[in-house]
Amino acid sequence: MVIGLFLATIALATPQFDQKTLGLMAASELLGKQETGGVTWLNRYHEKALPYFRTRPASDLRSELERVYRAHRFDSMEACGAAFVLALHGVEVDKNVARLARVHQFDEGASEVVEALPQAFADIALRCHDRSALVSLVDMESDGAIAEEQAFEVARVFRDDPVDVIKLAKNARRFRLLADQIGFGYERGDDAAFAKLAKTRYRDLAARLKRHLWKDTH
Repeated sequence: MVIGLFLATIALATPQFDQKTLGLMAASELLGKQETGGVTWLNRYHEKALPYFRTRPASDLRSELERVYRAHRFDSMEACGAAFVLALHGVEVDKNVARLARVHQFDEGASEVVEALPQAFADIALRCHDRSALVSLVDMESDGAIAEEQAFEVARVFRDDPVDVIKLAKNARRFRLLADQIGFGYERGDDAAFAKLAKTRYRDLAARLKRHLWKDTH
């Protein structure tokens, strides 16, 4: 009896949102931090999204946001937001990263969703230590402002988690990509990442990357 009342109290205390609101809440997680374009109105959904998604059990997130994803076009802000939130919270990470990567492959313009992808991939890579998100971040083809954002996010992941990044540099093509991307925003503060790598079995590869960066930035 007491347990039943306790569970009922929890259920009543947990806010219930319709599918439309959940879609906009998920979109706000992906787009709402931006300060440009037509997405600033989504910022108000953060007040609902942040506490809700962070405390929601993974099984409930999967059930609710899979319905959101399937109810919208794959490149809509709602579907992409749902995929992002699921991946960020460790729910079928590879599957949902692939959903986001598909958007970039098929989008012909610089949509708001595509502009948000570098930060989304970086956030997932850092929180989940997920290789698929890191590969998607490094490999995505971009130019202009999106390429600059991509380079910034690659450098951010390298500073925070250099081991996962240097593993990709074993591939010659990705070594060149990483050298260009990390080099774009290279700062002396990045030496902390190289100092960490010097204590790992990747020390020689890291030293080669550092020499490459030093040559290109001086």
